[in-house]
Amino acid sequence: MEIQGASSIAPKFHPDLIAIGPDVVVTGKLIGVNGAEWQLRVQHFVIGDIGTLIRFGEQLDQTSPDDLYVLVNTLGDGRQLAAAPALKKTADGHVVTCQVCKSFPRTSAYSLPRDFALNDDHDTSSATGTFSTVEGLDALPQKIKTCLSHQRGESPFHPAFSARLVDYFDLFRDSFWLARLVRLEVIRHACMPYSHPVLKQRYTPLMSVLRVVGIEMLNTSTKKNWVPFHFLLKVDGVGRWERDISILISPRDEQLEAYLSGIATWLPTQDKNHGA
Repeated sequence: MEIQGASSIAPKFHPDLIAIGPDVVVTGKLIGVNGAEWQLRVQHFVIGDIGTLIRFGEQLDQTSPDDLYVLVNTLGDGRQLAAAPALKKTADGHVVTCQVCKSFPRTSAYSLPRDFALNDDHDTSSATGTFSTVEGLDALPQKIKTCLSHQRGESPFHPAFSARLVDYFDLFRDSFWLARLVRLEVIRHACMPYSHPVLKQRYTPLMSVLRVVGIEMLNTSTKKNWVPFHFLLKVDGVGRWERDISILISPRDEQLEAYLSGIATWLPTQDKNHGA
């Protein structure tokens, strides 16, 4: 992911973040919904700029469907874009109008498919040589952990599938925006359909997560490069659900590795706005 115009300075008045594709993140508000039309007021570019947004719209037909989205932190949800965003200049900034697809169907957490259970080292090996499995609601924490720990290119079977947490930690590690960018990424995995190249099926990576109510980065890490988060989610078939889950942030450089190794002693500013 190419990040342009990244800003680490929070404005004095800052609504929460909105992402329009992978290279535009702004502060703003969802100011109107009319069927399949969402209107957003843009106040400040955190990633990208007006030019990046215009180019995104111009190149929509050349863009991967995985990158055609709008995500709204305060909503805890997002949609796949059905057309290029329309941009209008107003006295209060810019208004972006997005034509969106319907919310993609989710799977009840009690129907999550069976999978091999992973141990603390994130693999299936065991001291006895036997393997255990998880399914249904018990599989949800592992689903979240696996999806968000996966970096682009790690799997030859899923070359387009990835989380962008390493990019955010690398570029925004000391920034006001980090926790909010992490929440956007979880929303993307919760709402955006992914096309499985082998099974020829479409599903959201987190499968059962309907809405991301809150994400909190904790300061209790005891294992190198594993960053603990508290997840507060709305889950299909369950309702309100919360759990502490550690996510692997694999560093790309020595500075990021040092930062992640020392995260247990660092207490970030937490976002306590976890209203249902």
